[in-house]
Amino acid sequence: SSNSSNSSNSSNSSNSNSSNSSNSNSSSSSNSSNSSNSSNSSNSSNNSNSSSSSSSNNSNNSNSKTIDPNSQSLSVLNKAIAGNKIKGWDSATTDQEYYLAITNYLRSLPIKCNDSQGYKGPADPLKWSDQLAQAAKVQSEDMLANNFFDHYGSDGSSPIDRMKNNGFIGTYYGENIAYQKNNGIPYTGYEYLIAFVKWIQSTSGHCSNLMSPNFNYVGMTEAKSVNGSSVTLYWTQDFGKK
Repeated sequence: SSNSSNSSNSSNSSNSNSSNSSNSNSSSSSNSSNSSNSSNSSNSSNNSNSSSSSSSNNSNNSNSKTIDPNSQSLSVLNKAIAGNKIKGWDSATTDQEYYLAITNYLRSLPIKCNDSQGYKGPADPLKWSDQLAQAAKVQSEDMLANNFFDHYGSDGSSPIDRMKNNGFIGTYYGENIAYQKNNGIPYTGYEYLIAFVKWIQSTSGHCSNLMSPNFNYVGMTEAKSVNGSSVTLYWTQDFGKK
């Protein structure tokens, strides 16, 4: 699910799918929005919402063939990793470096999103924000601890609330979330690749957040619970512009 709103407008939408789901949210500095099926949404019924006073599509496409999101799969990223095509991957030593490398690799591709926003890359690379990462951590850990899947926190906070509360004051905001539960599959530490594939394939705004030229900062975290061979994972990816 994806979401975007102005400060005077709030919208919410979320989408969860049994053991596998993703949700996205984006909003301008004067707008806050979320996503949940039970709430009022100013976006499409597919849980996508985006608005900004300076919103524009990125038409800076390369001459290479546009990526069809329906063809994206985990194997695509695995092949890119194996072929040393992802800048910063080999030198990465922390989760944030891996997350940033994958994010900017995808933004470097000519991808036409599967949702109503339809942003196309390539888009400029994003910079890491510890403030956005902390806001994302709050939401991932909240969803895991309280067993829910939504952009609104258990305390009622919206993505824009959490980003501002953690020190990121910008002009545009966005959020993607994803959930995965693996039974009988050991945790490897690379499960976050699944979240990126879900977001790229999404029809509800995740890809548009990931590829949007409106953002120049990103932060992302994973929260997990491992119980024997059962692994529950929540990811939150927060975007902002300064």
